[in-house]
Amino acid sequence: MGQLFNRKLVEVFGEISSVLSSDLDSQFDEISTMFANSSNCCIFGLGAGRMGYSLQAFIMRLSHMGHQAYMLGDTTLPRVSAGDIVIVNSSSGETKTIVLLAKLAKAHGAKLVVVTTKATSALGKMADIVVKIETTKSKQPMKTVYEQATYILFDILVSYLIDALEIDLEFMSSNHSILE
Repeated sequence: MGQLFNRKLVEVFGEISSVLSSDLDSQFDEISTMFANSSNCCIFGLGAGRMGYSLQAFIMRLSHMGHQAYMLGDTTLPRVSAGDIVIVNSSSGETKTIVLLAKLAKAHGAKLVVVTTKATSALGKMADIVVKIETTKSKQPMKTVYEQATYILFDILVSYLIDALEIDLEFMSSNHSILE
């Protein structure tokens, strides 16, 4: 039983790797360029449940980098305007409330980025950019591997943006809340 953790670690990382090692390069190039050029707009995150949590962490890091970034539910959420970016994390691409909010954002001129497993979903069809995460047979419950994969995808995007925009890590730390 002494190797249980290591066996599970290899199993879980293998699942995450299998969904992220698909052909994400061109999609990643598109979203990284969009976010690298987003300093003059607001960025909004839409996601429910654990998909929302991984997106919320990404939105928080964008805020630390100095972007005007907000998550649905923030009390200081500004109005969505033309040219703003709305990023959605929805494995099904069919979450009814998120679909309605995405339609509203598109009607106000926002660019829509959808991270999903179903590019042909309702959200995928209305997106300006779709980042399609592959599915896999997982030994983890429900959509855990997708949630983990998107968390890592968003952290890779943050790492890229730090390098591309030459963001000082001390600057980011100075934007981190001290009221926790």
